[in-house]
Amino acid sequence: MSSFTLLLVIKIMFTLLLVAVPFLLLPKKRLEQSTHSQHDNPLFFRLYGVAILALLVGYASAVPLSHAGVFSWGIATMGLVSNAGAALLLTLMGKGKLNGALAIFFSVIAVSLLMAMMFPEAAIKKLW
Repeated sequence: MSSFTLLLVIKIMFTLLLVAVPFLLLPKKRLEQSTHSQHDNPLFFRLYGVAILALLVGYASAVPLSHAGVFSWGIATMGLVSNAGAALLLTLMGKGKLNGALAIFFSVIAVSLLMAMMFPEAAIKKLW
């Protein structure tokens, strides 16, 4: 497994558990409390959950490429934009401890992706 693959797996697992699943399954009232936003229809939350799942499918598509020794520039770029953007918005507009923790998580992922993009050969080198 390479450091890039490990980064992708960590990103997929944490985002699936902390973002996608809650937005797909939690009751509307709970999501409104945790996001500090009100919506007449839970569809807004559910569509966001589906969009996050789509991003995770993209990340997962890079795992076999990384195992084959190919750096996935498109997925790394997608991840950099997504995670840096999320971190910035959560930092500037987020409220509450969970949003702060998510901002840190997304920042770490964004910086890690940037480092992988700066050193792609090292990022896909097998760790074990």
